Amino acid sequence: MKRKLLIPGLSYFLGMFLRMQGFSLAASAVICAAALLVMIGLRIGDKRAVTGFAVFFMAANAVFSVYTFTVYDRAAALDDKTVNVTGTVKDITEVGSDKVLVKVKGSFDGVDTTASFYCKDIGIDYGDRINAKVKVSKITDNIFYQGETYNRPEGIFISGEEAETVFLTDAAPDYFLRGVMHFRDRVYSQVTNVIGGDEGAFAAAMLCGDKTDLSNDAKNLIYRSGLGHIFCVSGTHVLLVGVMIYELVRKIRLGKKITFAISLVLVWLFALMAGMTAPVVRSCIMMTALMSAELFHRKSDPANAACGCMLIMLTVSPYAAGSRSFLLSFTAVFAMSVFAPELTKRLKSEGFVHSVEVSALTSLTMLVVSMPFQLLFFDELSVIAPLTNILLVPLCVMGLTVVFVSAIGIPLISVPLLTAAKYIMRAVFKAADLLCRPSLSYLPSRAGITAVVIIITLAAVYLICFISRSARAAVVSSLCAMIVWSVTAFFGQMMPDKDYKLVILPSGSKLQCVLYSGSEGVIFDISANGSLDNTTSRLLSRVGIRDVRCEFVTKKPSLTVTRAMTDLSYKPECFYVFDECLNERAVLLEGLSKVSLGDAQITASREGFLIDVKGKRIGLYTDHVEYNGTAVLTDEETLPIVLEPEKDLIRRTDYAFSDCG
Repeated sequence: MKRKLLIPGLSYFLGMFLRMQGFSLAASAVICAAALLVMIGLRIGDKRAVTGFAVFFMAANAVFSVYTFTVYDRAAALDDKTVNVTGTVKDITEVGSDKVLVKVKGSFDGVDTTASFYCKDIGIDYGDRINAKVKVSKITDNIFYQGETYNRPEGIFISGEEAETVFLTDAAPDYFLRGVMHFRDRVYSQVTNVIGGDEGAFAAAMLCGDKTDLSNDAKNLIYRSGLGHIFCVSGTHVLLVGVMIYELVRKIRLGKKITFAISLVLVWLFALMAGMTAPVVRSCIMMTALMSAELFHRKSDPANAACGCMLIMLTVSPYAAGSRSFLLSFTAVFAMSVFAPELTKRLKSEGFVHSVEVSALTSLTMLVVSMPFQLLFFDELSVIAPLTNILLVPLCVMGLTVVFVSAIGIPLISVPLLTAAKYIMRAVFKAADLLCRPSLSYLPSRAGITAVVIIITLAAVYLICFISRSARAAVVSSLCAMIVWSVTAFFGQMMPDKDYKLVILPSGSKLQCVLYSGSEGVIFDISANGSLDNTTSRLLSRVGIRDVRCEFVTKKPSLTVTRAMTDLSYKPECFYVFDECLNERAVLLEGLSKVSLGDAQITASREGFLIDVKGKRIGLYTDHVEYNGTAVLTDEETLPIVLEPEKDLIRRTDYAFSDCG
């Protein structure tokens, strides 16, 4: 079957993706010209394909520019203004006894957009028509959270403070939205209450797409085991739910067309309940296209449908080209529908063995194809992902099936089914924990030379697979690449960069700092009281610090230690505190105390910390850092600061800490 939409879809995406990564129109045009020369030189496609690539690439740039001018720029122009809001409440989050965070889609001083703001709880419900007066600001990345990086691909550009005035209008609410969201909340509450703990939060996240109740330790375990895709509602979930819905509706025997229509309506309702994220919308559009093709006696192709879906989604929301969920979702589709079939069709086994081989090879293909985006977006890479996907994804799907059936709401079976799901989820967590115990089961994505080695080996694997088109060559080359990654990481841990680096995370008068050499580090919490632990945790994972020797705490030790043991991805071996703390890891300091980290000598006092690295002296205080007698003010800094005393170098870095490794 000829894939007519493959080149248009990919070229359209490439144009959008380059612009989202900050490339100018001129730079994009140069890349387009280079791609056309490669296509012509390698004879990829005919004249029509080459022309189509150029046309859709230019169209993508035009659509992106128009969207930026008419939507993003207008919303960003509202920065630091008090605006009148008229719109519909799409989501509600309780933040206190009389305060809620509402997500409103509507008019903000005449600009149609979506934004969240705080307001008093006056009985607001989903779908209510609301009027408010609120000060809004453009969403930006900050030391706590990469707000713009996360929200911009979702089409959300501004956020509000607490509303000055807020009231509900007399307009009829959106009862359809209200009904769907109430059903979601009821299901979520039932699943988390019956199953409980991280197991319940994991099951609810698989069904509803809400990960807020998952602990940081559980999230780290799931991502490190390579199962992060399973608790983001995506194609797997939509396919499973769609098949179950279709089979249930088919039992009624209403005719093929009516069955398809009802099934599609219910699947889209599920998408609305799951938050209409990029993977869910992609899956629903593809399912609609594939089911419609069968209904009208047309041949369907997942890759063709994916490209058509990409054209639709990126035209409606061009910034989605920078969304990690969008990129990983479409990468998985292309891996399964384009690359994996080319390899699995040569397998000669039969029966159960054939199914296992196909599953393993498909999982391996997905890992290798999606690796570049994992390097771009994630702090750690799971080497054991193919193994965990073979062993644990079937268990996750079984648990999701049980949870979905219980969501139908039959009282006699809901609780027993959820109890069964509890033990399935518990088995998943125990198996994932066991598989993640070896230190080389997951690797820091940007630590030292590891990333360079991964990129080079990936290029070699792609080249081997493209030339040979052999399943055996794909498996052998991929396994060899993973061995190379692990060996590189092993020697990186055995012989790491011994230069000392100090990363300073400022937030007004609060500081959280990490001094590290190789894979060992020390944390300083200077009046931050654990408020920067999530940022610190991201830094630890990103640069490959796995051994946190200790943390120095200046204030509120009980609160700070509790937060650290909850939020940090690697727990400190002990906490040095200046006040009593009821924790077995807490060590009480009296007066001046000295601690060593290799060649670094740390002197701790209530006023601050003095670090001596091979004769270079660094002082850490609440509002400034002293380096060799020179004060560097930090109370107005918004970016992390990296100090390398052995090189006499101090610089700002970005929020991904890309310069730290």
